[in-house]
Amino acid sequence: MEVGPIEVEDALLTLGFTKKPVVFQVDRAKVTVRRRKADAGPVIYIEEVEGHMLKPSPLPKPVPIAWANAVVRLVGKPLVELTVDSAGIAGAFARAGLRIAGHVKRDQMRYKRGAVKVEGGPACR
Repeated sequence: MEVGPIEVEDALLTLGFTKKPVVFQVDRAKVTVRRRKADAGPVIYIEEVEGHMLKPSPLPKPVPIAWANAVVRLVGKPLVELTVDSAGIAGAFARAGLRIAGHVKRDQMRYKRGAVKVEGGPACR
């Protein structure tokens, strides 16, 4: 079974698996839900996220997210996997917070940072 990708604009995403939920303003993203025979439950893929982190907010302005991908499993471990990149010093604080959450909640969340794969070759615009 597969639904999507669905284009999402102007939405709030709340990750509530920590003591203080993390809240993101999603300006745009693509969401796909899949369940394959081997999956314990539905899996939600959130890709090409642009927006900013709203909470928790230790900084005077929101933390921008330039690009992010997330996998959310409704059953199984880890429940959430994130690949994130963000801009500037505020982004560095956001990555540090996510890295700490990934360490503390390692059975529920996995965090990694890296280059985004772009397909399409030289003709890609």
